Amino acid sequence: MTTSSQRKSRRGLSRFVGPALVAVALVTPFLVPPYRNYDFSIMFVYGAAILGLTLLTGASGQVSLAQGTFIGMGAYTTAIAVVKLGAPLWVGALVAVASTTVIGFAVGLLASRLNGLYLALLTLALAIVFAPVVKRFPEETGGASGLLIPPARVPEGWPLADDQLHYLIALAMLVLAWSLTRGILTGRPGRALYACQDNPLAAAAMGVNVPLTRAVAFAWSGALAGLAGVAYVVVVGFVSPESFPLLLSVAFLTGLVVGGTHSPWGALLGAAYVQFVPLYTGRISDSMAGVVYGISLVVVLLLLPGGLASVAKRLRRRRARNPA
Repeated sequence: MTTSSQRKSRRGLSRFVGPALVAVALVTPFLVPPYRNYDFSIMFVYGAAILGLTLLTGASGQVSLAQGTFIGMGAYTTAIAVVKLGAPLWVGALVAVASTTVIGFAVGLLASRLNGLYLALLTLALAIVFAPVVKRFPEETGGASGLLIPPARVPEGWPLADDQLHYLIALAMLVLAWSLTRGILTGRPGRALYACQDNPLAAAAMGVNVPLTRAVAFAWSGALAGLAGVAYVVVVGFVSPESFPLLLSVAFLTGLVVGGTHSPWGALLGAAYVQFVPLYTGRISDSMAGVVYGISLVVVLLLLPGGLASVAKRLRRRRARNPA
């Protein structure tokens, strides 16, 4: 088989894989028990958040320890709009995504001239102050007790259970986040992000506004995290300061590396990793999840620098070198 025919075959397969996975995902909530629908829904929430890191860290090379905090901002904005202001959920969702986009852009402007440790410390400070700030305004945020949000109910006459509806809403938000991420990475914005990461001086010489591009990457990441926060409210129905700890942001970075920093598919694999590794290792020991995280990170960094998403590409290369 020639190289051109192999490329056409891979493109045809990639076009088939996405719709096939969506079809399987649409059928799944009708075949599994409610608790499993909840697990998958949380995985979708995490997937949208890690997709934001794919743009921010994977493409533009900026490290953030505040992705879980941005989810909290989106979740709290939605909860306040619905519970305190009486707004419909879709209005709260629009306000949440808009607010996290603006905050992300503002943080990106501050961080646009920082790199490495200094950038990580800036986002770390944001993650540290989030919970105390939320607790300082108990009238609006519920303080340490949090806010209980009325769950999204299935309209009368629809053949769905509530958990199935929540699953489908979270899935729709994940598909939207994945489509936006893939569109950005495969277009001119994605090339600008990679140029800013690989060689900022050369990118500036080619007319790329490096500080603005980096700030926009933070804005995109914040928007996807805000969308994940909306999905979190739909699925969980409760927000509190303890729902979005610093360790959640660390887990997202771990999932990004394990899944693959440059691939939207890697974000989905990383989300499954973040959700289900603690779920199953916790049955053995509460500390086992940390042990598995550490070991898997070392294994991936040494043996699979491109993450789990690079396995298929490696297999294709090996097959091309050793044709049957």
